[in-house]
Order: sequence, then structure tokens, then C-alpha cells
Amino acid sequence: MMHTATDARLSAAAAYVRQGACFADIGTDHAYLPVSLLRCGRISHAIATDVRQGPLDRAARTLRETGFSDAVTLYRTDGLDGLEGVGLTDIAICGMGGELIAHILDRAPFVRDVSVRLILQPMTKADVLRTWLAGAGFSIPEETVAEAGGKLYCCLCATYTGIRTSLPPLEALLGPANLEKQEKSPAFLRMVQHLCRITARQIDGMRQGGQNTEQQQELLRQLKEVLVPDDLA
Repeated sequence: MMHTATDARLSAAAAYVRQGACFADIGTDHAYLPVSLLRCGRISHAIATDVRQGPLDRAARTLRETGFSDAVTLYRTDGLDGLEGVGLTDIAICGMGGELIAHILDRAPFVRDVSVRLILQPMTKADVLRTWLAGAGFSIPEETVAEAGGKLYCCLCATYTGIRTSLPPLEALLGPANLEKQEKSPAFLRMVQHLCRITARQIDGMRQGGQNTEQQQELLRQLKEVLVPDDLA
């Protein structure tokens, strides 16, 4: 049974998986995401991988308990290694740091394909991941902020365009798709408030160390502008 605390987080990722996708869940742990997609009929088969045997054993137990053992192929591999010939269309990498996700993608040239959809849920350093994606020729047309178990999670949907770009600091921190939405979700606004507090503390620390804080102050101003736009102030 899926833990309720993770429902919103996994639902955000599941929503980006296309109907009938050739799907892989990288770093699957308990295989909750493939099971969720199989239950709703979004996919008929999945690949689930992990670099360690322990998570794969937990995944196998989940699959036995849910009756989906024949519908999910388990692989022990590092990231996307060995999956280049499978014909994957939708790839989820959730529950890792943004730097590690970028490293996994960088080592897998086959994901640089316009037909492949990446569903990425960085636990830390989402700004690093967004910056890498933009610089590597990926766009992030959709993004969701979900709240589960009192924590906020970003879920990015990325596709390859071959057009390398650079993101301004605010877009790297919050995500272009989130900023473009007319209606800002409560979870997104809570994330902005959290980042405001972090940036303010960073400014205080830098000031005590005698460092220049102009860039951080400008970023904080822009973050506050997202919360209260000029035309509403």
C-alpha cells in the first residue's frame, strides 16, 4: 500500500507520464510509482531500477503484494546505464539530489531525443538541475510543486530541444513554468516564502562576514515580487 505522505509527491510525477508510455522508474525504491501507473491503466509494463539490491528487494515485495510482478522488470544498474536500447519514452527520476539527477542524465546520451519525456523530482538543488537542463538543450515546459508530509517537492517535466539556454537566477530557483502560470498554487507560494527566508538568512551571514550582498538582495526583491506583484502592492 502506498504511504499517504508520499501520495501527492508521486501523483505529481505520475501525472506527467503519457498514456501507453514505455516507462522507466530510475531509483525506484518501493516501486510505488510504477504500481500507481499500472493500477490506473496508464501503462501496461514498466522498468524499475536501482543501484542497490535493498531497494530492489523492497520493490519486488511491493510487486508481489500488489500482483504486478509480471508487469514490472527490475534491473540493478547505475542510473540509466544499459537502458539505451529499450526504447524508453517516459523516464522518471525521483527522490535524488538535483546534482545527481543531472549527472545521471549527462551520462545517458540517448535521453537527448525529442520523443523522450523526463519526469524529474529533485529533493535538493532543483536550481542546479534546471540550470543544467537549460544548458544541455532541454526545455522545462511544465512543472508542479506538491506538498506531502509537510514537505515541498518540485516535479519537472523536461524535453529535449537541442537549444541551449541559460536561466536567470530567479527562473533557476523557481522554474520558468511555475513563474509563467497565471494562478500560483498555495504550495508554490509556500516554496517562495521558504526561499525568501533562506535568502534573507544568507544575506545576514554575508553581511556579518563583510561580503557584498547586492546580488542576493536583488534576488530577494524578485522573490518578494512573486509573492506580492507591484500591481497588487
